[in-house]
Amino acid sequence: MLCISLTGLPAPAFAADLRVVIGDIAGAKVGRKQLIAFQRALKRLGGVEIQSTSDFKKQAGAMRVRDMIPQDAAALTDVCAVLEVDVALYGAIVQPDDRTWYDARSGDRVMLLSVYSGKDGRFVAEEIVQVPRGRLDNAVWRDAAQAIEPHLGEASVAGRPPEPDYTFDPVPVQPMPGGRNDLVPFEEDEPDEPVDSRYPLVQVRAGLAMLSRDFDYTAAPDSPLFAQGGVQYASSLVPGFAFDVEAFPLSRFVGGAAGGIGVGLTFEKVFLSTESTITGPDGEQTTTELETSHSHLAPRLLYRYLFEGGAEVGGHLGLGFLTFTIQDNPEYNGVDYTYFSLGIDGRVPLGSPLLAVELRGALLPWVGMGDTSVTELGADVSSSGWRLYGGIASQVEALTVSVGVEYTGISSEITGEGRGGRIGREATDRYVGARLMAGYRF
Repeated sequence: MLCISLTGLPAPAFAADLRVVIGDIAGAKVGRKQLIAFQRALKRLGGVEIQSTSDFKKQAGAMRVRDMIPQDAAALTDVCAVLEVDVALYGAIVQPDDRTWYDARSGDRVMLLSVYSGKDGRFVAEEIVQVPRGRLDNAVWRDAAQAIEPHLGEASVAGRPPEPDYTFDPVPVQPMPGGRNDLVPFEEDEPDEPVDSRYPLVQVRAGLAMLSRDFDYTAAPDSPLFAQGGVQYASSLVPGFAFDVEAFPLSRFVGGAAGGIGVGLTFEKVFLSTESTITGPDGEQTTTELETSHSHLAPRLLYRYLFEGGAEVGGHLGLGFLTFTIQDNPEYNGVDYTYFSLGIDGRVPLGSPLLAVELRGALLPWVGMGDTSVTELGADVSSSGWRLYGGIASQVEALTVSVGVEYTGISSEITGEGRGGRIGREATDRYVGARLMAGYRF
C-alpha cells in the first residue's frame, strides 16, 4: 500500500460547500461590477457557491421583508431558507474613524463588512477592510474575502431558530431540477465586465466653437502677380460649433492599462464671411462679399493611463482634414489640408477631482494639400505644423464641462509657378480657437 501525505496546502475554514449571498454593499461607487468582483474573490476561497444578489433582493421584496433585513433575524432566516443560503454578507463604504492612516485629500475609505448566519439570522462578526483612495479594485475585494473567511464556518451553523414577529403572505417557490446551483441564475453566469474599469465606454461632448485665422502668402520678387508682395488674409473671432467623441471599447473586455486604448473623433465648423476689396485702374474701390466656409475633421487613435489621484497622461496618432475655402476670386481661393498628427495629452487635478487642467500638444510632421490647393500657392509646396491646447475641465459623476484655447500653426515652403503664373516663396497659416464644451460619460 502506498500512502502519500500532503501538507502545507491551504484549506477553507469550513468543511462543506457554503452558499453565500452579498445582501448589499452601501456606497456611492458600488455597482453591479463591484458586486461581481467580490463574488469572484469569495469563490476563490474554495468551497463557496454564490447566490445572485438581485434574486435575493427580489425574493425579500416578494416576501415583504426587504426593509427588515438584515436587522430582523427571523425575516433574514426565512429569505435564506427559500434560497438555501448559508451566509449573508452586508457592508458599507465609509470614512474611517482611525486617523492614523487616513489622509482626507487622498479620499481613503474603509469598508465595514458584517457576517450573518443564513440558518438563524444572527449577527456573527464584523470586519474592517481598508479602501485606499476610495478605489474598489481587485486587491480590496481579495482582502475582504480573506477577512470574513474565518467566520463563514461559524455562520453556517444553526443556533436556535428565531420566532418571527411579523406576518406575510407565503410566496410559492417552484423547485428546479439539478440541485442547488440551478435554483437561481448566478450573476457570475452573466457576461463578464471588467472588475476595475476606470475608463468610460463612450464620452460625448458638444458645444460652442470660436475661431480666427491669419494667412500670409509671400510671393517671389519676380512673380508677375501680387506686386505688393503677396496675400494677407485675416478673420476676426467667428462662431461655430464643435463635437467630440472618445470611446474605449477594450475597457469592457480587459482590465489594467490595456483598457486605456481607444479611438476619438473631432468635428468643428465655423461660419465666416469674407469681403474682397478691389481697386480699379481709376482708383475706385469695389467691395464684394465672398462665400466662405471652414470645417475640420480629425479621427485619431488614443491611449490614456490613469494615475492614483486622478492624473492622466497619454498620446494620440491621428489624421486631420482641414478645409478653408473662399468663393472663386483672382487672389486666393483657400486650401484643403490633410495632415498626420502625433501628440501627447495630459490632465492634472487641481486639488479636487471636480476640477483639472487639460493640456495637449501635437506635431504635424506631414501636411499635404490637394492639387487645387497647391496651385493656389505655386508648383510645389512642402508643409509642416504644430498644435497646442490648454484648458480647464470639471467632472461631476458622468457630466463633464470644459473650456479651453487651441493654437494651430502651419508653415509652407513654395517653389515654381502656380495659378495665373504666380510664383510663391513661403506661407504661414495660423488658427486660434476657443471652445466651450459639455458632455456625458457612459
